[in-house]
Amino acid sequence: MDNQTESTTYKISGIHCNACVALINMELEEAGLGVITLNTEKQTLLVPQALSDQIQDIRKALAKAGEYSIQQIS
Repeated sequence: MDNQTESTTYKISGIHCNACVALINMELEEAGLGVITLNTEKQTLLVPQALSDQIQDIRKALAKAGEYSIQQIS
């Protein structure tokens, strides 16, 4: 089984506009989490299995970007 292709999807709350998306992307990259995929249409984050143990870092990056929260959906 290839861990690089496995991922977990999280619903992200608080996205209102493209500026929100830019802030989130910037904070994720600054935290070294740039490999996370942000789907703006579905307002979800796709987190590779390799980063699943860094969910608290992801939450901190989102909090630094603004009032965003995530909830695992798959």
